[in-house]
Amino acid sequence: MFKASSLTLAAQPAQLRDEAAAYPNPTAGELQLPAGHTYREAKLYDTAGRLCRSLRLAPGSRQLELGQVPDGLYQLELRNAAGAAVTQRLAVQH
Repeated sequence: MFKASSLTLAAQPAQLRDEAAAYPNPTAGELQLPAGHTYREAKLYDTAGRLCRSLRLAPGSRQLELGQVPDGLYQLELRNAAGAAVTQRLAVQH
């Protein structure tokens, strides 16, 4: 019949996602980037996958200003100098 086993799936990716979370989420405009990471580029996509904003970040940047972005749900992509990216769902609500 059925055999029970203890198996943990995706523990590491969830941990990495939490460490890389920008806040506050939802945001009214000013978004804080996670400390301990150096990002060179930020891209914001709408729910249809269209690029809404693309920003080059100065070294050491810890904030994104999204005050001009319309209310809605977005996908935020943060990319470092090596090209590695992390993504996060983001809600903008003014």
